[in-house]
Amino acid sequence: QIDYCKTRDLPHIYWTAEESYTRLQKDQTNQCILVTGDSGAGKTESTKHILEHLTARSQCEIEDLVKKLNRVNPLIELFGNASTTLNNNSSRFVKLIELSYEGRILIGGAVRTFVVEKSRVVQHKRKEKNFHIFYAFFAGFDEQDLEKQYSLKTPSAYRIMVGDKSNRPNDTTRFWEKEEKQQYRERFSEGRKILREIAFEETEINKLSILQYGEISGILNILAACLHLSNINFEDSCDNTYGVKIVDGEDGDTSLQRG
Repeated sequence: QIDYCKTRDLPHIYWTAEESYTRLQKDQTNQCILVTGDSGAGKTESTKHILEHLTARSQCEIEDLVKKLNRVNPLIELFGNASTTLNNNSSRFVKLIELSYEGRILIGGAVRTFVVEKSRVVQHKRKEKNFHIFYAFFAGFDEQDLEKQYSLKTPSAYRIMVGDKSNRPNDTTRFWEKEEKQQYRERFSEGRKILREIAFEETEINKLSILQYGEISGILNILAACLHLSNINFEDSCDNTYGVKIVDGEDGDTSLQRG
């Protein structure tokens, strides 16, 4: 397979992975593989194949390391992916996967994220959406539980969920289709499950995980706070300080208190 890959004009995934591994063993220097492409081009799947090849060529001290690294992908995508006009599961961040070797032995791995499109939390383009986690958050709870635990209403009541006026559904009581809501509910359930798995397996993967069981509720509280604070309206201050102040009104005061 590697010989076939070498005859191609363009670099092949397996050839690139093999070349990186060979240079690592020969030169004993850090290697880097950069996976780029347009939205929906297959970067995530290509990365999975590279990981599989590298672990197949290595002696691995950690059982199912690739499965563990790939296992967190749905969680990372839940927080870092969003629906755009080109891709309904577009990554809005850069991901770095690190593999650590001692000779030919693969001893550990880590996944790090960079350059997250943070502005999407408060503003997204027409016909695009916020990060998946916000929709999954609403879908993962019954309306009564959202109101009781987080003082939240329906999704359409929050600015960062509907964006500008062109994104608002005609019927605000019907924010999404039944199938779409079910998909988000399943994502939310899987995300919470992975969070628990990460905490449980912390010592097994060299303490690369930083999440504990108690922090899961903290994450959900932060999401709720973002939703409440996004509904606060501001206006220019009139005291010549070139600042802003919160617009007087019950809605703004309530959102501030809940946030």
